[in-house]
Amino acid sequence: MGDRRKLLFPTAGDATFADGYAQAVTFALLLARTEDLRLTDTGLHEIGRRLDAGHALVGKALQLFTDNVTDSFEVTLDLLVRVIDAVRWESIR
Repeated sequence: MGDRRKLLFPTAGDATFADGYAQAVTFALLLARTEDLRLTDTGLHEIGRRLDAGHALVGKALQLFTDNVTDSFEVTLDLLVRVIDAVRWESIR
């Protein structure tokens, strides 16, 4: 993650990087749901690949940010995926 951080957020402190990371991953997952992509039982890299068809930048960003995460952080990402996957857009709209 360090190399990606230097590339994408070269001057960001820890808090700014964490905020940007969280926003990017959350946005990509919400976008995937609006495209009717199922999130559970689908790896984050695969979700990024499926987003690539219409949202290449967001899809690649999701892959970049979620490939090779530590086991301890994977728990947090799994929770985020489950919460966003439970959203039923037709009820919200």
